[in-house]
Amino acid sequence: MNAYEIAHQLSQLTTNQQRKQFINKMVDKLASITGRTVVKQEIAIDERFGNTNFLLLSNDPNPLLISAHYDAFLIGEETTTPGANDNGSGIGALCEVASKLFHLPVDFVFFGGEEIGCKGAKEYLKLNTKTIRGIVNLDTCGSGGNLGLLVPEIVHVNYYELKKTDDALNQTFIQSAIEIGLPIHRDDVLATGDHGPFLEAGIPATTLQGEDLDFFGIVDGEYVPEKMIMHTPEDTIDWVDEEFLSKVVKVLINGVESLNLDH
Repeated sequence: MNAYEIAHQLSQLTTNQQRKQFINKMVDKLASITGRTVVKQEIAIDERFGNTNFLLLSNDPNPLLISAHYDAFLIGEETTTPGANDNGSGIGALCEVASKLFHLPVDFVFFGGEEIGCKGAKEYLKLNTKTIRGIVNLDTCGSGGNLGLLVPEIVHVNYYELKKTDDALNQTFIQSAIEIGLPIHRDDVLATGDHGPFLEAGIPATTLQGEDLDFFGIVDGEYVPEKMIMHTPEDTIDWVDEEFLSKVVKVLINGVESLNLDH
């Protein structure tokens, strides 16, 4: 499993229905590699937005979650952006990590419906019966552009309320990034995503993202829509830096292994 190649393949798809089919095959492939159980959760949304969650489960009742959303932003009746960085990069990283960390008590979750209010994450929480020890969400992690790896201290949830991300998880991945020389940024309250519903539910959560201000169209701490690459047809594979994405995968693998989850 190679994160960059998976991001590239996803970016060539034009609808979320196609992305869902791609993830279905990818998760089944991972299940055959890892011996894991696959669970598919239907989300009560239109299929144009990615109406299924795909879970690659451990047998542990108290797992760490690693997640990413596969749906891309809708720009037509059914057509989406290429979504190479948002969020082909996160899906690619999740697949590669799952193929290497399946021996640990980690559940790997592929969410749908993120672009319309984290609907997949909210559905997961409604159905969940496990005691989640924490979640690491991967989103737009294909380019560190201006500032490197974002491990935010505080983020917006529901677009207005501020929540602190989990400091223990943050410090784990900050240390992992330092060890491979990856620049770290902490300050971006706009780093919303599927970690938000977990923070609202009181579950330890954080996110790893690339802090590329040009991609997000962030100027002076605010989104400027006319400068944004995210959510536009320009979100192609050119906005995924293969070396940076590979380093994010290493940060995640090394960080999770350092948590000693089996103890």
